[in-house]
Amino acid sequence: MKKTLLLLVAAVINVISLSAQSTFDITAVASWQELPSSPAMWKSGTNYKVTTTSTITGQANLPVNSMICIAGNGNLNLNKATLNCASGTAIFVVGGKLSLNTSTITMGDGCTFTEGELGMINMQNSTIGLGQQSLLTINGKAINGTGSTITGGSTALTAPIRKIFSTGINVTGKWILDRAYPQWFKDEKETNWAIAINKAIAMKGTGEVFLPRGKYNISSSIYVSFGIKLMGEAGRDKTGPNTDCTEIIPSTGKTSFNGGYMMLVNVKHEDSAGKEIEVTPENATWEYHYPNVGTALQNLTFTCSGNIRYKTILVAGGIFVDHITWNGCLQALASAYKTYDDHRIITNCSFYPATGVKMQSRPTLYAFDLNSLGDAMVFTGNAVHMCDNYTRALRISQSFGGVISGNVLNGDVLIDHCKGISYSSNHSEYGHTVTIQSSTVVNNANFYEKGPNPSVIITSTSDKENSSVTINGDQFVYYNGMRGRNNGSRENADDAAARLRNISEIDIAIDQQSQLALNNAYRYDAPLNSGIGTQYVYGINVANINSKKGFESIKSFNRYSHTLSKNGTINKSNKVNKPQLKLSPDNSRIYLYGKATVTWLGESGDYTYSFEIVDDNGRTTNQGKSLSSYVDKKPVIHLDKGGKGPLLNVTDIGEAGNNLFVKLERRGTDGIKRVEVPLAGTKHIYDNGISVAGYLWK
Repeated sequence: MKKTLLLLVAAVINVISLSAQSTFDITAVASWQELPSSPAMWKSGTNYKVTTTSTITGQANLPVNSMICIAGNGNLNLNKATLNCASGTAIFVVGGKLSLNTSTITMGDGCTFTEGELGMINMQNSTIGLGQQSLLTINGKAINGTGSTITGGSTALTAPIRKIFSTGINVTGKWILDRAYPQWFKDEKETNWAIAINKAIAMKGTGEVFLPRGKYNISSSIYVSFGIKLMGEAGRDKTGPNTDCTEIIPSTGKTSFNGGYMMLVNVKHEDSAGKEIEVTPENATWEYHYPNVGTALQNLTFTCSGNIRYKTILVAGGIFVDHITWNGCLQALASAYKTYDDHRIITNCSFYPATGVKMQSRPTLYAFDLNSLGDAMVFTGNAVHMCDNYTRALRISQSFGGVISGNVLNGDVLIDHCKGISYSSNHSEYGHTVTIQSSTVVNNANFYEKGPNPSVIITSTSDKENSSVTINGDQFVYYNGMRGRNNGSRENADDAAARLRNISEIDIAIDQQSQLALNNAYRYDAPLNSGIGTQYVYGINVANINSKKGFESIKSFNRYSHTLSKNGTINKSNKVNKPQLKLSPDNSRIYLYGKATVTWLGESGDYTYSFEIVDDNGRTTNQGKSLSSYVDKKPVIHLDKGGKGPLLNVTDIGEAGNNLFVKLERRGTDGIKRVEVPLAGTKHIYDNGISVAGYLWK
């Protein structure tokens, strides 16, 4: 018995090797016998060959440790037949053809079923079932047929990355695969890749489905089930056929995306009768309930173009999303609102909005809308590029423990009804706002470019749902001068003046039900002509949110902002802690140092300056003192629009250090104007004609 088994194993190895060759010599394998026409004559431990035409009808059994090899011009027809193959048997179609017509082949455990390079398998209304620890190998043409099914029972499959199943073959059951490929199912005439991708996902069940680099046009939704890792290849999207990445593109023709989403992840989309359910974030629910971390999307690019754009991904439950790029899409990813979604992990992704695209009834959407209950949320290393009026960057809702860090977020952010959120080292340009609503958040070392609205807004929906925010080391940056635009061009003097006049003086706005603790949170004047690394430190400006009057200055804070920005608290009812008082000596003064690199955006003409230094106890030093040039002692400076602006220099500041509250007055072509400035570490004051570090001349 042992000897027979060893001979069988050797024969199987030999046939598998030969099946991949362009020709097959039937005499190369010893002990082959022509397949008897009567299945009753089939014997165990026998190797049979089919080199002519043979037909099987009715019931047939292939005994233990036997093989059938179809080679040359052989043709084995099963017509309304049932072929039961015992464990350890093998069928090889290395040449010729295996045809099934209303027939069934059932193979036991440990079997081998191989189609060689020159072999063909055709199935009409038939089934093939494979047992555990069996192997299906396809090296030849795609298995062709209609109305037929191939079922795996923990069966391994080896095949090249090309079409191996025709559209009339339904692949079911459990398969042992390192990864599945949609190319296995893609019909040459079918333009919708979603069909093949969904078949690959269904075949894999759980684990990796791999999309090699290339363009994948879809006109219906891709359904990613729980436990699937849909993987592509990273790279740059290119025009033409030589795409360097895995790029998924909506069809320019008729589409049927469920709920307007190109992809649904673990979202129930069929009812009990198999009828399609039209989903929205509001009504979507799980396909697999309370999923743990097991579903992933990686190294994919989604590209929309033209005047018709789409939302991309709707997910129910936890998910790992990494290295995904969105070009011109309406939305990157949204959570189903009603599900419980722990472990939402989104890293290293880039979103380029559909900026400037005009659509009928275009909705306003968050690029990443995580508006569902869930903990252990991670959003790191991502980039949301320049948003327009229809796109905001990020919404996090009902998350009780999460990290938002190291992102570029050039759009508005909303953190709503969350607890235990760390918002750290994020970069925001073009003047967008982070709104914290009824949440507990720690902000650390974030970069905000100041814009038309406050950089941070803190609100509470009720006294029982108040916000408590700690801000450590955040930078509120005033880009001083002619700024580069998002399209690569640069502002002229008039454009820069219009932008700077529109910048809000307020850095943080807070209502009376919320609490705020500040540590080293400063405004930075960044003269663009001096390089982005050159920054001068000022105290921040905080306002109360008045539902009727809008923003109102919290004077008890702003009067001491030069000190409280380093260490200050604003409690409920906007009560501010009292700072430690510091005094400046009587000889503290400010000089007109000359012209600097900051562009003068005011009117051309002659100007004079005067100053006051107001101590923390209210004492005024050098009230109304005129500034004179540090070099020639002259009090008048001539300034030309578009030329260099003035530099003022603070000296002899004593124990107060560079933390001073200063009042400046300027007289010139545009009349008499005044500004109050909290210096918090700088001795250089730059005037661009519109403001000092964002504090407007009035």
